[in-house]
Amino acid sequence: MKIDLHIHTKTCSDGNLTIEEVFQEAKKRNIDLMSTTDHDSIDCQERAIALAKKYGITYITGV
Repeated sequence: MKIDLHIHTKTCSDGNLTIEEVFQEAKKRNIDLMSTTDHDSIDCQERAIALAKKYGITYITGV
């Protein structure tokens, strides 16, 4: 099982990828479980939950 629990997005934090691009990349890398941990923001969490279902990745909300 591949897990990544420390991901930042461009949309809501200081990452380089949008939330959808993060999920696309996770799918390419066969990530099974992930969490986005944007600084001081939960703004992307609802979208992330929907994208997790779309891409078949287990998702844990984070901040």
